[in-house]
Amino acid sequence: MKQKRKLPVSSVDNTIETMGDRWTIFITREAFFGSKTFEQFQANLGIATNILSAHLKKLVLKCLTRFCFYYGSIHNR
Repeated sequence: MKQKRKLPVSSVDNTIETMGDRWTIFITREAFFGSKTFEQFQANLGIATNILSAHLKKLVLKCLTRFCFYYGSIHNR
């Protein structure tokens, strides 16, 4: 019987694992289109806040985005 050889984990494997679901792809697309705040992502995607929060945390943990504190209203810009 032929044994499968185990390949090393590559950046492609990591990307597929991270970007594997549709919300992560949509969130990434919105970031490229200029969404910067939680409220902008939520409004543009129509995604539930708990789902958005979980996916953003995952992207931060995988170092694909970063979290920044913003003080003040987005309407004051």
